[in-house]
Amino acid sequence: HGLVGAWNRCLDLAEADLVHVLHCDEQVSPGFHGAAKQAFQLDSAVTLFAAMGTSRQLSSPGGDLALLSGLPAIQAVLGMEKPAAGAFVVRRGSDRFDPAYLYCPDEELFPRLASKGLTAVSRSQSVSSTSRPDQARRATWLEGDWVDVYVAARLRNAGSFGPAAEEMARQSTVRNVLSVVASLVTSGQTAIARRHLDRLEDLLPEATDEWRFAVAKKMATWPGGVRLMRLRRR
Repeated sequence: HGLVGAWNRCLDLAEADLVHVLHCDEQVSPGFHGAAKQAFQLDSAVTLFAAMGTSRQLSSPGGDLALLSGLPAIQAVLGMEKPAAGAFVVRRGSDRFDPAYLYCPDEELFPRLASKGLTAVSRSQSVSSTSRPDQARRATWLEGDWVDVYVAARLRNAGSFGPAAEEMARQSTVRNVLSVVASLVTSGQTAIARRHLDRLEDLLPEATDEWRFAVAKKMATWPGGVRLMRLRRR
């Protein structure tokens, strides 16, 4: 049943209360699982743990760990830049991956879980999940409809939480797509990079001007970022 079927099968086979889907191109810090277990023990309503490092989206009191719900929770999850699936731990039985989002079911599931129960958010630098450098060669990024599926997954639930959450979802989605495209440009995949940019601007016209200029300074520090900006000037 492909990627989504395999992930859901893992959820079905899980025997422990907590489930962590960690991909072969991801890695977590040594204290990650201990912190996740402690977070779930804080409240039985916690359905999702998110390791966000020093994310600026988390301003709640309570030190390195906060319990969020509703709008603050979904804003925190949607505000993460290029989140690795391994940054999240779910409570078994809380929900399943949706096969409609073939290439990125995690991008749809985690905000959906954040919109329900409590989300335990850690911003400790010692609790982290990162992608390995070879993630830039992820095969799904080369699919022609990757942007369509990714944007749909990211924006599916945001609108139900009002304009603020939807705007955050749009902005972070644009940043993430531009980062992926920069990686593709670096690896020489210029044709698919241009296609993704064109499709992004079709789906989110605001990306053409305001957001592209807003991230231009940061893009200059990304691998392939300068070449990406030149690509858009042609």
